[in-house]
Amino acid sequence: MKKNILILVAIMFAPFAFSDGVEDLHPSFVGCNPNGACMIGVDPGSTTSTCPNNGQVRFDIGLAGSQAQYMAALAALTEDKVIRVHLTDKCIDGFPTVDWLYVKGTN
Repeated sequence: MKKNILILVAIMFAPFAFSDGVEDLHPSFVGCNPNGACMIGVDPGSTTSTCPNNGQVRFDIGLAGSQAQYMAALAALTEDKVIRVHLTDKCIDGFPTVDWLYVKGTN
């Protein structure tokens, strides 16, 4: 019984363990390399990631949901909107990796 309660408590608080890397960033450019690594230039640079470079965030366009992230970032760039991004500590070419992002309605 005690073990079940501990598991339940761990499950209840698990979503909050992933909120440390959330930032509001302004995209300055959006693009992809031929190898599938996509980048979003951000200003200001990321402050929550431990990756050595913070002027861009990157993601692999081949992963599920990445094409939607690319389109959202492109829409934010063209409409001069801010994106809210959750970054992971996984780095692509020294830049932080996007877990999820969305376009904020107002700056």
